[in-house]
Amino acid sequence: MNLRQRWIEALRSGKYRQMKGGLRKGASFCCLGVLCDIRDPTGWEAHPHAYDKSRYLGTLFLPPTEVRLEVAISYGYANLLAQLNDNGKSFAEIADKLEEDFASGGQSDERTRIP
Repeated sequence: MNLRQRWIEALRSGKYRQMKGGLRKGASFCCLGVLCDIRDPTGWEAHPHAYDKSRYLGTLFLPPTEVRLEVAISYGYANLLAQLNDNGKSFAEIADKLEEDFASGGQSDERTRIP
């Protein structure tokens, strides 16, 4: 199973608690934090200036470029996913969007508008 498929499965698994405003805070994650965690759970470190938030390979809000490239998502698409997460879309709804967009070769401007 590739990383994209593992990410979608993890979002639907119920294993991860959802949060807003960063990749990870304590035991809670945004949808992009789930991606980082399943890629390499040893990549986390405490952020020295953000209470209880963790950085992943040095980043706080979006996955590092190497992670985005591994699942073939652009910076803009990652930003859209973060907005969907922070605006209340559930992990299941985000997983549905990912499946739809990946299946259609997604990420065009038409497919990434926030509903």
